[in-house]
Amino acid sequence: MAMGFFEPPWGDETAVKEDAHWVRGYAPKGQTPILEHPARWTTLSMISAISPRGEIAFEIVEGSIHAERFIAFLEKLITGAPRKVFLVVDNLRVHHAKVVSAWLADKQDRIELVFLPPYAPESNPDEYLNRDFKTALRTGPMSTDTQSLLEKATTFMNGLRQLPEKVARYFHHPVARYAMLDI
Repeated sequence: MAMGFFEPPWGDETAVKEDAHWVRGYAPKGQTPILEHPARWTTLSMISAISPRGEIAFEIVEGSIHAERFIAFLEKLITGAPRKVFLVVDNLRVHHAKVVSAWLADKQDRIELVFLPPYAPESNPDEYLNRDFKTALRTGPMSTDTQSLLEKATTFMNGLRQLPEKVARYFHHPVARYAMLDI
């Protein structure tokens, strides 16, 4: 799937889970309450990239984001890109992995990673997308299995793709304004 990427993108990864649901219940004194919702399933993760123009690319995968998955996402970002992609990322260990550096070595004319300062997540506009994403996952009925959680997550992200003005507003946060383009 070519993402037909844009410029300049900011990227980030996040876990896909509904762990903030407060499930309340009661049981007779001395008996343990039983939760009727499963607490854990297979881990899902999302990697995304956004632009100040409101463009978005994302991928939701089973398991965590490791170097090979990050490389696969980068490959999709540069496929069909008309010019070099400068992807702004945080300092996640995966971004600095030797295998990632080796993959990037012969693609210097097509893609470059630009690193944000350490411990500055608020300066990455994609973090504001993650906040909205996790809030959306925690609204409505709780998912009952991995597939329903995946569908809920994908529905939100595909809907967000149709709202470029909302995505562009992530760049309006006072700490992320530096990333806005003059468009």
